[in-house]
Formats: sequence, structure tokens, C-alpha cells
Amino acid sequence: MLLVEDSRAIASMLTASIDSLQGIVCGRASSLGEARRLLARAGADSDFVTVLDLSLPDPPNAEVIDLVQQAGVPIIVLTANVDL
Repeated sequence: MLLVEDSRAIASMLTASIDSLQGIVCGRASSLGEARRLLARAGADSDFVTVLDLSLPDPPNAEVIDLVQQAGVPIIVLTANVDL
């Protein structure tokens, strides 16, 4: 699983919860660039789902969703943005 979240507090909480599940390894990225590198290195086969923050600091217009979709990995989107 790949977690893409720029907030350290939220990422730590989610990672701890996910890591407690047996057999699930959680990779973590805090930016679009890091997510791109992890997906390129590991490939879609290693990440059966991606949980991502819609409001990352570096990609405009939710570009991270396009990146993960192109890799063929299912997505769960999280956001604190109430203006969507």
C-alpha cells in the first residue's frame, strides 16, 4: 500500500493503523515527486491500493490522482478541504 500525505501527524496515525494489520506494508510519500519515485521503483504490482491526500503542496489540480491512475493502482482519496 502507498500512503501519500504531507501532514506528518496524519501520516503517522494512518501508518501506525495500517502497519498493525498483518501482511500489509505501507510505503509513504509526502509529495507528488516522492509518490512518482515510489511508484516508478516499485511498480503497480506492489501497491494494491493508494491512500492519498488531495491537497498536497506540490501538484496543481489534484495531479497526484492522475499519476496513481496511470499506474493502475486503486485510490482512496482523503482531504480536509471542505470547498470541493
